[in-house]
Amino acid sequence: MVLRPLDNCEGCEFSPYQILILLLQTRESYLSLLTENLNKNYERCCIVDPPQHTLSVTDIEACAIDMEYEAFTSNTVASLYRRLLSKMVSYVPNVK
Repeated sequence: MVLRPLDNCEGCEFSPYQILILLLQTRESYLSLLTENLNKNYERCCIVDPPQHTLSVTDIEACAIDMEYEAFTSNTVASLYRRLLSKMVSYVPNVK
């Protein structure tokens, strides 16, 4: 998966100060990982229990952007941000 452009990280352009050395590339990396996990989970769930209303890749990306932005704006310390994003990624069920 190609990393998404910086302008897709909501709030990137409004952050004049980095969160304690938290680079925008880190946010992109977590956003990409979260998007990938959500997409894989959605595909697996569709096999087990097909949804009444399908989601597009854009819908899943929008969800990932909102989740990442929530984590970014609610944490002022880089380590807390990383920990919360790691939790979000791990909470996406690993359906087999």
